[in-house]
Amino acid sequence: MSEFDSEKDALLSDLQASRAKLHDVVAGLSSDDLSSARPGSWPVSKILDHVVHSERLYAQLISVFSGVGTSSRAALLRHQLRRWPPSKSREKRSSMASAT
Repeated sequence: MSEFDSEKDALLSDLQASRAKLHDVVAGLSSDDLSSARPGSWPVSKILDHVVHSERLYAQLISVFSGVGTSSRAALLRHQLRRWPPSKSREKRSSMASAT
């Protein structure tokens, strides 16, 4: 097993354990709990939505790095990763283009 595969398996195991802990906590929340938020903060439901979105992104990245993701979506992710982090000049061009 390669070092990448070992690390990937460890990360996936940690992700599953974290998801199980989160599920245990969320299972006890009421609708009011899910919609509550501290002043200036997101409601719990929005935070959970963010967690789900992040997990999907991580799963897609793992697929790309594992060589499993061969779809056009995976190709787009590979292209975006080659350009990460965005350079200051690209950020400036992007903000100037969106301002027009």
